[in-house]
Amino acid sequence: MNRVRALEQTLTSKLRGYTDSEKKEICAALELSAQLHGRQKRASGEPFLVHPVAVAEVLIGLKLDSKTVAAALLHDVLEDTAIGMRELEARTGSEVALLVDGVTKITRLKSKALRNAETIRKMFFAMVKDIRVILIKLADKLHNMRTLEYLERNRGGKSPGSASISTPPLPVDSVSPGSRMSSKISP
Repeated sequence: MNRVRALEQTLTSKLRGYTDSEKKEICAALELSAQLHGRQKRASGEPFLVHPVAVAEVLIGLKLDSKTVAAALLHDVLEDTAIGMRELEARTGSEVALLVDGVTKITRLKSKALRNAETIRKMFFAMVKDIRVILIKLADKLHNMRTLEYLERNRGGKSPGSASISTPPLPVDSVSPGSRMSSKISP
């Protein structure tokens, strides 16, 4: 439990650029994630909470909004815990719940037909109306790649396969340096 408290302290120390209400929202998502993931462990043996906190830290570093950071902390709960979409929405609000649901839908794209980068790109645009979903998923993949050694060790040295994601160019002109991004993609 001390490791979980240390993670919480580390994360909250990085929230200096957020308002008090935004900090409260992020901390509530952190608490919910810790509660839902409970005693789950990563392949490294660390508490599972290490992963969503690392994903959230990447997005905090990019100065993304509090809803995106909250969704990053919860990005695996629909897939890996007993909570459903309705309860998640009731506890976090619709915006955070929809971001989490979008990340979950991307995670489920595993058929051979969808491995083609162009198909994935088209699929992203077809189902993702909010660029933040893609940013959460990319931060998720980044942390997974940083901890790949544990996965390979637990699989007897076998490679977990490709972890690449091809995305279209981001609309850089819509984000000024240092500002928090909350861009939405129009259909």
